[in-house]
Amino acid sequence: MRALAVLSVTLVMACTEAFFPFISRGKELLWGKPEESRVASILEESKRLVDTAMYATMQRNLKKRGILSPAQLLSFSKLPEPTSGVIARAAEIMQTSIQAMKRNVNLKTQQSQHPTDALSEDLLSIIANMSGCLPYMLPPKCPNTCLANKYRLITGACSNRGAEGEQPGLWHLWGLGKQYARWSPRSFVPIVWRQDGYRLDVQMFTDAGSTDLRSAEPRLEEAACAECGDGSGPHRRLLSIPPALKPGGVCAFPWKWAQRWRRHVSCPQSSVGDIDVDKGCTGDDAWEYGDTEVAGGMHGWRDQARMEEEMVREVTRHVIQVSNEVVTDDDRYSDLLMAWGQYIDHDIAFTPQSTSKAAFGGGADCQMTCENQNPCFPIQLPEEARPAAGTACLPFYRSSAACGTGDQGALFGNLSMANPRQQMNGLTSFLDASTVYGSSPALERQLRNWTSAEGLLRVHARLRDSGRAYLPFAPPRAPAACAPEPGIPGETRGPCFLAGDGRASEVPSLTALHTLWLREHNRLAAALKALNAHWSADAVYQEARKVVGALHQIITLRDYIPRILGPEAFQQYVGPYEGYDSTANPTVSNVFSTAAFRFGHATIHPLVRRLDASFQEHPDLPGLWLHEAFFSPWTLLRGGGLDPLIRGLLARPAKLQVHDQLMNEELTERLFVLSNSSTLDLASINLQRGRDHGLPGYNEWREFCGLPRLETPADLSTAIASRSVAAKILDLYKHPDNIDVWLGGLAENFLPRARTGPLFACLIGKQMKALRDGDWFWWENSHIFTDAQRRELGKHSLSRVICDNTGLTRVPVDAFQVGKFPEDFESCDSIPGMNLEAWRETFPQDDKCGFPESVENGDFVHCEESGRRVLVYSCRHGYELQGQEQLTCTQEGWDFQPPLCKDVNECADGAHPPCHASARCRNTKGGFQCLCADPYELGDDGRTCIDSGRLPRATWVSISLAALLIGGLAGLTSTVICRWTRAGTKATLPILETGGGTLQLRCGKHRAVGTSPHWATAQDSEQESAGMEGRDTHRLPRAL
Repeated sequence: MRALAVLSVTLVMACTEAFFPFISRGKELLWGKPEESRVASILEESKRLVDTAMYATMQRNLKKRGILSPAQLLSFSKLPEPTSGVIARAAEIMQTSIQAMKRNVNLKTQQSQHPTDALSEDLLSIIANMSGCLPYMLPPKCPNTCLANKYRLITGACSNRGAEGEQPGLWHLWGLGKQYARWSPRSFVPIVWRQDGYRLDVQMFTDAGSTDLRSAEPRLEEAACAECGDGSGPHRRLLSIPPALKPGGVCAFPWKWAQRWRRHVSCPQSSVGDIDVDKGCTGDDAWEYGDTEVAGGMHGWRDQARMEEEMVREVTRHVIQVSNEVVTDDDRYSDLLMAWGQYIDHDIAFTPQSTSKAAFGGGADCQMTCENQNPCFPIQLPEEARPAAGTACLPFYRSSAACGTGDQGALFGNLSMANPRQQMNGLTSFLDASTVYGSSPALERQLRNWTSAEGLLRVHARLRDSGRAYLPFAPPRAPAACAPEPGIPGETRGPCFLAGDGRASEVPSLTALHTLWLREHNRLAAALKALNAHWSADAVYQEARKVVGALHQIITLRDYIPRILGPEAFQQYVGPYEGYDSTANPTVSNVFSTAAFRFGHATIHPLVRRLDASFQEHPDLPGLWLHEAFFSPWTLLRGGGLDPLIRGLLARPAKLQVHDQLMNEELTERLFVLSNSSTLDLASINLQRGRDHGLPGYNEWREFCGLPRLETPADLSTAIASRSVAAKILDLYKHPDNIDVWLGGLAENFLPRARTGPLFACLIGKQMKALRDGDWFWWENSHIFTDAQRRELGKHSLSRVICDNTGLTRVPVDAFQVGKFPEDFESCDSIPGMNLEAWRETFPQDDKCGFPESVENGDFVHCEESGRRVLVYSCRHGYELQGQEQLTCTQEGWDFQPPLCKDVNECADGAHPPCHASARCRNTKGGFQCLCADPYELGDDGRTCIDSGRLPRATWVSISLAALLIGGLAGLTSTVICRWTRAGTKATLPILETGGGTLQLRCGKHRAVGTSPHWATAQDSEQESAGMEGRDTHRLPRAL
């Protein structure tokens, strides 16, 4: 029995010793406390890295506020709206944290594992929450009122819903700050393999973004290479992806993409050497050998590093750029066609640059470094193309990351599959006139005139254009990034215009269209209020906004896009409207924003033309080179106003996109140049942006659109008529697969009666159809306007908008058709437009409720629900509703009392403080202020205090007072001493040496008021000399 007890105890101890580690580890896995603690520490460090880099950026910007370099102008134009900036910061923190965890996992496990494979979904949720990403990855909270189907939210959220209008719909992550859609032509895209000493530097551009595998060993899966080189395989060439041959002839690929590549990989006919992940390549390290024929196509590896570093600028110099004087005019379309394309692009897409312009970790200034250090991604310059100063690169910043993953918004369903970096769209992804109204409540608040009962937008307070409005200036706290008013000495910067999009001041044509639509909104609002005096200010504003949004949609899809695609491609890819489609994904795609819709850059004329009332060259306003007008509001304000610019856009042709005249020097050599010799290159920026976003190559997109792949020079010549241009492209890219999609689409031959080739016609057409069909608030949807209103809207045109908001009395019937004045111009009296009588609302005679008084800091909009009149209340930004949001009219009157709008104390929000810890938050009515202690100043984000580098004002006051005190004491002491010495019989001060070598002491004499110090000294000297002539110099004190 005793032996059995001993044996039992022994077994229990052994089991405890054996299983205790497992139990302990299981506890960690179940409760996650150690994991959570580690995640928290990594997140804190990631926050420190990101915030330090952002602080360094703002500090540099503060010191360079008097400098207007092209790179800084581009940065200011790409500054995210505050809400987008918060999202971008959170995304950078989340990505930095996951990268840190990847390193942590690899060090502990000594094996290749993607970081999200080692983390539970709960921990990933903690990462998302602590980084600040989680709120932007969740479905939006949609309103549940009768207005939900009547007016679009300012953020664009909830504009896509189910088939019957229920919210949210299948594609519910639309709105400000969401990621671009990824149209995947294939499951793979190019990889850049480079040598970095003895380590293989693998930079992968996937179809969903770019991922750097350099810091971790890729786990290698084995995939049979039996098909490679034996004549039976697919033999499809990939850009610089030589499969590594491990001993035994087995192909090795980075683990995540192995399955995707198996069907598409092509192998070289002879081995180029084995790859050891730790030591790099053996054999032919550069992977360069002569081209070989594989299945009838070119095949060969080359040094991709040189191509990646130099090709962007080389493509610009050898293929894209032409002199300003080499311009072919478009014989069909006016310059307004180009301007509208740029304007409407700014309505649906905005890709903010990284929140930091300094490297995360190390803090290198992206404007100074030529090394790739996230977010710095500089455009390398070949030696022969470098400026005299010897700059080896042009600055370039990666696009801001986006929170979340997956088109359908699965929170972590795709994150656990290695969620690569995605790019953010800072706008709403809808054709909704966000250029006029903004994409966030905070910006809308700045744009509206809250004192107006007519729902007007703010206008310039001082300046008018023959009685018509100008855009207002941005508030003083915004970065002053524009050219100053001429004639103001010492000023290097001035304010930019405030509009719904921050790029309104980039070029005069954009400013003109923004101004035109500001006036149109206010014109419509005043007219609607006159028709419906009982409407509240908010009701007038919302209805005018809905009409302006509809006009943007009509002009774009009816008048603009068919001219770009041509009638056949428009019918093929867009077609007639067949009603709202809840399955259509309306998100702007990455390839559309980053490549296809940038075709318009090739149609920009190098001159800004301003014409007089006879549509001739203006005698007092000569044409301006584009670089003279970048970010220059005063070109409009002091250049004759809006009318001369509109005349120039209507009566002068656009630049024709010709194969060997793609972009002029104003864009490739003088982009955003105002007053210094530095430069930017728009063509190189476009190419670099596509690589930053990881866009697949030209042939992959052609295949995506059902177009044949181009494998040989002969194939390429069928798509590009100019043999010289095709030869230059092949000389640089070596194979059509390698061509950047933006350049490939740009160089294609036009389709009939179009201004794009087949690839861009496909991509633009698919995008426009998705934007139209997936938008519940599309103007043709029967739920949005009445039949009578839709008929009236269809009569309106851009020409009518110009007539109603400028001093022009004659315009072309088709504003995009270039014509001669006066034969091709019609009187404004004959230009049709909509009759607003269709918007007149009859107030019910038997109504027993009437309208309650407006709520302070809020308003109401009325609508109908189940045949009863309803009021829906809302508060201005910065206030919250207290009480019932919706009131219904009953037989006894309104069913509830009107609510109140209470000021929100943003400073009390500890979870999401509005100001950085370095600033003091002060609550104001409807907002807050971030205050800094002297000598700190607010940075560009408006919430962080930056050291200005100067002494505090109090210190200067102390120094001044101390100097006065010391000066006063010194003067008093000198006076007392001098009087004392004069009273005595012996002089003691000062000591003077006479011409005879003797010494003399004296005190200065009192000077008359107004006598200059120099003159007083001269008088004293003369009097002293006269007195000395009769004196016995030997009577001086001998002790001296």
